[in-house]
Amino acid sequence: MKRQRGMTLISMMVGLVISMFSIVAMLSLYRSLVQSAVVATRDANLDGQIAAGLLSAQLEIQSAGFGIEAAGNADLTLATTNLDSTNRALLWRLVDTGTYRCRGLLERSVNDSASGQSMRVLSLLQANSCDASGALSGKTWAVVGDLAEFRGQNLAQVVFQISTSNCWPFGVGDNSTPSAHALVTLSAPSSSQLAGAVADPISYSVCLPNIKPV
Repeated sequence: MKRQRGMTLISMMVGLVISMFSIVAMLSLYRSLVQSAVVATRDANLDGQIAAGLLSAQLEIQSAGFGIEAAGNADLTLATTNLDSTNRALLWRLVDTGTYRCRGLLERSVNDSASGQSMRVLSLLQANSCDASGALSGKTWAVVGDLAEFRGQNLAQVVFQISTSNCWPFGVGDNSTPSAHALVTLSAPSSSQLAGAVADPISYSVCLPNIKPV
């Protein structure tokens, strides 16, 4: 009599268990890949927001001291304003078509209208009235627009620093006759730093030829 061959119940169960483990492993790998892609996209968006915001701020700051003869420390400062008594804003003065204008940059906390969650924004400020004298911190400031939004962030992102350097705008100038100008540095932590890694911040430096500190 010919012996019958086939799969036993035990072999089928063993195969089923192996298949289940394989499926679980593949699903776990897929989940890890999706999570990595989501994190990478989020980090790239955050870095892009910060870089775009700092670049826009850099373009605005270049007007500091324009049209003012012998513009100095009083025309560029870091100070608190009526909009925020804790975080200091970068404030400056310029002359546009014969009229004094006072502008500034401030990072502030607002509520996201879409999600209702708190986020940070980098805002462009303008004083309600501006003249040739008087402390910039004593003026009444209002927000005229937002340069960047840092969604999902509750802590301050942008750091303003003012120093003096023998610099030239865009690195173009006669280095044989150095002249001290105001140098504004804008920096913010990158997504890697926010995640706890050791990394350099995103930073831009702006040389202001119209401002000569004394």
